Amino acid sequence: MQSITRSSLDTRHPLPATSPWNLYFRVTLPDAIRFGLVDAINRARGTKISPEQFLADCRARARDEEIFQQTYMCNPAGAATNHIVEWSTIERCRFDYQIARVHLEHAQIIERFGAFSPAREAEREYEPPKSTTSVSPS
Repeated sequence: MQSITRSSLDTRHPLPATSPWNLYFRVTLPDAIRFGLVDAINRARGTKISPEQFLADCRARARDEEIFQQTYMCNPAGAATNHIVEWSTIERCRFDYQIARVHLEHAQIIERFGAFSPAREAEREYEPPKSTTSVSPS
């Protein structure tokens, strides 16, 4: 098995001397195989899978080339999918705005929304229209 040393790693992003972690360093599946991943798996499981078969199995599990590239080869899909949250969503979180907070008792929930039914899920996602009639105090 080949040992990982500073000379065997990508020199564009050398590992810092004081820390074993480097967030900018990437290891693709073929790199891990070259560094002895399949040998370690074979020893732990008592199997004799070849590096080529292991890579083929991983590719088959991905089921799609794009997923394989992202998951095993450290290649993001592109500008349209290289983020978790849309920037517009982040921007909306940067400002204070009023949140309607309401406390309802059980009877009020039933009156306003009806009895619970899983089949009415879509109806529960929308606030009912507000009544236009006003109640005058007596």
